[in-house]
Amino acid sequence: MRIAQVTSSLAEPLGGAEQYCVELSLWLATHGHEVTLYGHGADDQLLARCASADVKVMELAVPRPYAPGARSSSALAKLRFHGLDLIESFFPRRAVRAVADGPFDVIHVHRWSGLGAALLRRGRSATAHTVHDYALVDTTATSVREGQPVDRLPLPQRLRARALRAVTAELDLAVFPTARTRDRHLALGAEFDAGRTAVLGHGWRLPPATAGTAARRPGSFSVLYMGKLTEAKGVDRLLTAWKQGVPGARLSLAGAGELETAARSAAADRDDVDYLGWLSKEDQASVMTSTDLLVLPSRWPENFPLVMAEALVAGVPVLATRLNAPDLLRDGVNALVVEDSEQGIRDGLRRLAASPELQARLRAGARTSAEELDFDRHGEKVAALLSQIATRYSDR
Repeated sequence: MRIAQVTSSLAEPLGGAEQYCVELSLWLATHGHEVTLYGHGADDQLLARCASADVKVMELAVPRPYAPGARSSSALAKLRFHGLDLIESFFPRRAVRAVADGPFDVIHVHRWSGLGAALLRRGRSATAHTVHDYALVDTTATSVREGQPVDRLPLPQRLRARALRAVTAELDLAVFPTARTRDRHLALGAEFDAGRTAVLGHGWRLPPATAGTAARRPGSFSVLYMGKLTEAKGVDRLLTAWKQGVPGARLSLAGAGELETAARSAAADRDDVDYLGWLSKEDQASVMTSTDLLVLPSRWPENFPLVMAEALVAGVPVLATRLNAPDLLRDGVNALVVEDSEQGIRDGLRRLAASPELQARLRAGARTSAEELDFDRHGEKVAALLSQIATRYSDR
């Protein structure tokens, strides 16, 4: 198949959706498909990886009032960004039209924010969208207000979702990483033909680790947070939960973002906190394989965070909350799922640090769960879904 893989940004540091888009592009290309990867800001290292797999990378520039992954600089900037996004869902810019008119069997969109949703409309190619967040129904992409998931979003969000239904009505396939993600979209105003949806968790694999990057400290229970250092990811409440101490445990923070100063301060003020900064993929793997627990303190219903997949592939259990835990995390099997609060996170950490038996049971469950994340099997399932819609489209 000739496949266009599209995401709005390829600039480092890549978010989870962008990482997945790249890895799937590489897998498809090495398994006989002709892949063109569209996005903005790819660096030389990414270009070299793609070239080695014969993935063609095309720049798809997105004029932004603020950087990808950053918080808006002002209410006006936010209004401009999301207003243009909605307008360009119906009147796409020339660069987007060029992708839509390209010689592809399937256009597979991963993150459309900043491009407009026009690529989700059927044109000269079949269209697929892997739904990584709640952007189709909520400009915050979280479906959460004041720390709680809501059943009804404010009127402007509902009107926007209604407008976007005119775009997604022509989508050939919507792939949801969890049933919860699909069901919340439907409850919040999205509409999808049941015959054009699939629930398929991501696959993942760890890159080779860099030996010696993160040696474990004997006699300590090592806890890792890895990802963007933002309030949405719950880093602030993790630091607050840690302030009262977790006996016998040590916290490592790996990442960058708006709360980097707070992470650095915590590491400077306490002897049981380390700040590792933003790590290369190889060093991330080394840190992951040397930890005892990954903590997921996010303030929104996570869809399928790749750091969770990386942990399970490495045989590392996860501490998550009842709000954010994806379907793959099973309380008492491969994870400890706690109440969605600072107290819940702190109590869960203390419980795990004090129980080697519980640690061992969850590690065993994490290793078993890794079988569900095999990327080769996952890639075959994605390729089969894309082939089905390409065939259905060509038979029209």
